[in-house]
Amino acid sequence: MVMKSAERTKASSILNAAATMSTDSDDLERLRLLLLGSDYIGLLALKNQLQDVNLYTARVASVLAEAIQMRSHSDNAITQALAPNMDKAVEHFINRDPQLVANALYPVMGPAIRKSIHETLTQTLETFNQLLEQSLSPRSIRWRFDAWRTGRKYSEVVLMKTLVYQVEQVFLIHRKTSLLLQHVVSEQAIAKDPDMVSSMLSAIQDFMADSFTNESSLNALRLGDLSVLIEQGPYVAIAAVVRGAPPAELRSLLIQTVETIHQRYDGLLKNYSGDSQPFSTTQPLLNQCLQAQRQTSQTQRKKPWLAYGLLGLLLAGLGYWAYSNYAEQQRLLAKQRLWEQTVAQWDAQPGVVILDSQPTEQGYQVKGLRDPLVADTAITLDDQVRTTFNPVFEWQPYVSAEPSLALQRAQQLLQPPAGVELNLEGSTLKVSGSADSAWITRLEQGWHYSLGLEGLDTSQLIRQDIETPLTQTINTIKNTVFLFERGKSELSELGSIQVPVLAENLKRLEQLAAEQQLSVQVTLMGNTDGSGAEDFNRQLGLARAQGLVDQLLNFGVSKALLVIAIAANTSPIATSEGQRSVTLKVDLQALDPQTSS
Repeated sequence: MVMKSAERTKASSILNAAATMSTDSDDLERLRLLLLGSDYIGLLALKNQLQDVNLYTARVASVLAEAIQMRSHSDNAITQALAPNMDKAVEHFINRDPQLVANALYPVMGPAIRKSIHETLTQTLETFNQLLEQSLSPRSIRWRFDAWRTGRKYSEVVLMKTLVYQVEQVFLIHRKTSLLLQHVVSEQAIAKDPDMVSSMLSAIQDFMADSFTNESSLNALRLGDLSVLIEQGPYVAIAAVVRGAPPAELRSLLIQTVETIHQRYDGLLKNYSGDSQPFSTTQPLLNQCLQAQRQTSQTQRKKPWLAYGLLGLLLAGLGYWAYSNYAEQQRLLAKQRLWEQTVAQWDAQPGVVILDSQPTEQGYQVKGLRDPLVADTAITLDDQVRTTFNPVFEWQPYVSAEPSLALQRAQQLLQPPAGVELNLEGSTLKVSGSADSAWITRLEQGWHYSLGLEGLDTSQLIRQDIETPLTQTINTIKNTVFLFERGKSELSELGSIQVPVLAENLKRLEQLAAEQQLSVQVTLMGNTDGSGAEDFNRQLGLARAQGLVDQLLNFGVSKALLVIAIAANTSPIATSEGQRSVTLKVDLQALDPQTSS
């Protein structure tokens, strides 16, 4: 019953597949489907898988690694097929991004390069040390005589005398065909035709085996200074041509090399057909057999102390030269900085302009401009600058507009009289004091000839020879004197009469000063004759001045206008009546524009 159910299900699937086909399809296809059944459906699925690229690629990718591994065990066909493509891929990769390749090789190549350089330097030092020792010893003289006597080069004689042993050539020979598979030779050896030598060795070995016994093989030959060590394996034999007395370790190395070659190249050796190209990779193994040993005076390796000493002296000399050169450069830099600072200080002085400074054989030559009012810069040099640079100056005169020099030039040009003071505020010349009309006229006509002045301010300058209301009032006030009796501070009858007149003059003075934008201050100085004690005289002088101030205030004089002061003590001997008085002093000043506004 189960079998019949399965057959019905299978038939039903076939009928359904046939029914789903296009009504336009061929009747023959329907017949195939009905006759072949599920086998035909499987063939269609397989055909679809082969025609669909994605399905076919996925199927191949699932077994690709196993296929490559299986084929690699049988032969080297995959390696030979992929080699050209791999070479092109590597070349393309290197050309596309060399820096990436360099970064990848750096961890490997860096140590290898350093090791190679270290070994090369060590060998060079050893050779140099040996040459020095040999050239300075009696033994070297004897060797040179032997070289002259035998007609050989001195280097060949030294090699023969100092050599313990050296492997000059190594042959790798296929035993069955006697063909040479690989051959290496040292740099110092002279090699003949390696194929001919290989054939001769094989012929000698066959001759010895045929003539004496087949149970053992030839493993050594002696040819004068040369020895040929032979080690044989199942498929290959290795022959090393040695000059000198080889140690036992060398034969062990040859045996190990033969075993390694049989392990790595077993398949190639079994199927060898005369092509020696696959065995080119054995060259590194054979190069390991090219060993040499020279005579030493000690059991341990002798260090090249003489070469080290000479090299140390050379390095010390180079170091001293470098240090001296560095110190000299630093000294020159410090000297140059000092010179630049000195030149900058000169150039910063008012009235001095440095145009050029050049070193000469005698010192430094300085060219520039200097105002005649400026002292000679060379005189201001300190001893260090003078002895270090020995400067020579070439000055060209010019007129500077610096403020300090402009004021100094105005002083020389105008020659102000006593009582006149010149000051510079920005670029404006301010003149204060009193002078006659002649000098004031010369000032007004000649001040602009002084370079650097752009304005003149004479608001505080008073003409002495012209009486103005202000000067008249000032002179009247200055000439007013109040006298007192001995030891008293009260005004006399005459003084009381003078107070109203003085008050009017003070008010007039304050008004005239305000009109001319001047501030005025009147100082009342109390005087004593000095006959009394110092403290008493001081109190008496203050009382006399204060009493006069109080009366003036009663007549409407401004309190800010008046100032009380005490005159200097006079000699006790002097008892002049004029000293028992109150005198007046008038001070005028220009108003500050901000204050007046």
